[in-house]
Amino acid sequence: MEHFGVERSSAQIQHAIAAQTFQAAKKRYLEQGDDKRATFLRAGRAGAWPSDLSDAQQQFCRERFGNMLAQLDYKVADAPAE
Repeated sequence: MEHFGVERSSAQIQHAIAAQTFQAAKKRYLEQGDDKRATFLRAGRAGAWPSDLSDAQQQFCRERFGNMLAQLDYKVADAPAE
């Protein structure tokens, strides 16, 4: 952090990291009564979204966003076998 001109102790940095975990953020939103943000944080793991979508919804996402996701190095699953 020194190269940014910010001095923080190792303990301060570790505390900041711990405060931003998925679980900590979801808990904080719930404690604040912010159900919308808490609900938005569903699984806390990358790539979990396909398991929450129907085959038709996944196909829509592949068609609409597949090229951009691939450009951003996201895994774009093939269509399910019929």
